[in-house]
Amino acid sequence: MYEPSRAHRSTHIPALDGIRGIAILLVLGIHFFYSGAFPQLPPRFAFVGNVFAFGWMGVDLFFVLSGFLITGILLDTAGAPNYFQSFYARRTLRIFPVYYLVIAVFLCILPFASRSVTLGLFLPGSSLLTANLFYLQNWWICFHGWAKTGVIGDYWSLGIEEQFYLVWPFVVLKLSRQNLTVFCVMTCVFAPFLRLLLLQNDPRSTLVFASTITRTDTLLWGALVAIAIRTPGLVQKAKSYLSPILLTTALFVLIIDFPLGELYSRALITQSIGYTIIAIGFAAFLFKAYLVDGTSSRLASFLHTGLLRSFGRYSYGIYIYHGFLIVAMKLVFGRAPWFGHSIPGAVVLFFVFFASNYGVAYISFHVYEKNFLALKSRFKASGSHIPLFAAPLTAMALTSSQVEDLR
Repeated sequence: MYEPSRAHRSTHIPALDGIRGIAILLVLGIHFFYSGAFPQLPPRFAFVGNVFAFGWMGVDLFFVLSGFLITGILLDTAGAPNYFQSFYARRTLRIFPVYYLVIAVFLCILPFASRSVTLGLFLPGSSLLTANLFYLQNWWICFHGWAKTGVIGDYWSLGIEEQFYLVWPFVVLKLSRQNLTVFCVMTCVFAPFLRLLLLQNDPRSTLVFASTITRTDTLLWGALVAIAIRTPGLVQKAKSYLSPILLTTALFVLIIDFPLGELYSRALITQSIGYTIIAIGFAAFLFKAYLVDGTSSRLASFLHTGLLRSFGRYSYGIYIYHGFLIVAMKLVFGRAPWFGHSIPGAVVLFFVFFASNYGVAYISFHVYEKNFLALKSRFKASGSHIPLFAAPLTAMALTSSQVEDLR
């Protein structure tokens, strides 16, 4: 009889919703800032641009969280007879409905909308849409660049995650806990050297940034946290190291980004060792959030903030739709005399943009997505009790409280 791991709590962890919220707010922030809505800032406010530029790391935080959540699900259901069926069916019900709805709409309107010069600037090419059908868009970008990705260029990260979900269940099932740990560690150590080698050959290549091979280690740092909390005795040993790791990685990121001038360029150091440092920092942050959840600590209180958790709850839909709202914003306000020239106007539009993203994702979830999620109860892993904190399908997907409501 299959028995799930008991080396961790099997209760809802609200702090993870807060981490999701941080990740999606980072992504929204950087994409809004570079949408052209903000005017050129005075030198004394130049730091504002630097703060927004950190938003590109939001995707890395999603990767770490995805690796943690997905690995947790797989470890806790590895002995279930319907292990594969349960995993893939539940992933499909969460991820596919919204994603393929968007792709289907594009396939329908592309022949007509491409005649418009204005809309044509935001539309992806037909070859990229084909790649998106099979979640290969990140590889398309590796070899063709970003020029013709249009409004769905940000879906590159979804391609990496989906390819990870396709392969990782087999790896987790076939390897022992010890060998899985060794595999993750070796991959995480090897990855920055591979990136450095590729960057030496072509420092401007998108291959390092967008390929699954060069970015999987970020997911595996999250996987290592999932393994650690299921290893008796390791949690207590790790507690004293988390804060020093967080401080050290934060310091390295600041050194890389400010004195070296790589804040947004993602140059040599950032893409080689920088991705690793960021992933380690996020993994430590995730580990610490798991440990302090349910306590009265400041971190727990912050991650439990209602608005932050609410953004995390609908983060998957926000990520899917936010590019369209950026386009809508440009089409509606782009010719206004204050657009890109007024700081007060940009601030107001900033809050309107965030609220609109939340509203669209909220409606999408409760009107459309929830109908598919209700079917997930038919595909629970047999003989298992999946811990609620591990229940979301991706780092941007369904929260633990929603899973409990739908069971």
